[in-house]
Amino acid sequence: MSSRTAKILYLPFGTAGGIAAGMVASAVFGKVWAAVRNEDSAPTPRAPDRRTSEVILAAVLRGAIFTGTRAAFDRYAAHVFARWAGEWPDDGKQPKGEQPQAERPDTA
Repeated sequence: MSSRTAKILYLPFGTAGGIAAGMVASAVFGKVWAAVRNEDSAPTPRAPDRRTSEVILAAVLRGAIFTGTRAAFDRYAAHVFARWAGEWPDDGKQPKGEQPQAERPDTA
């Protein structure tokens, strides 16, 4: 399979992973914010009754959680795709030291 074909076929995997990551990250952020600040919702950037430091803390925390969750989901989707298609979705190459499951030697 050409790397262009792999990229096209990977789109549904990446899209599904992105949607799932957003939902999970949102839930995780809500729980973390509730634990950190003992509040149900984080401040928005234009909230006049909140300190700037609070707004920035919420934004940094939300960004870190979303980015980490998205990276984890994207990586997992790429591994699932590589097992299914036999090729890494971006350039046809496997990450260093990794092979799709179909190409791994049997150890049993």
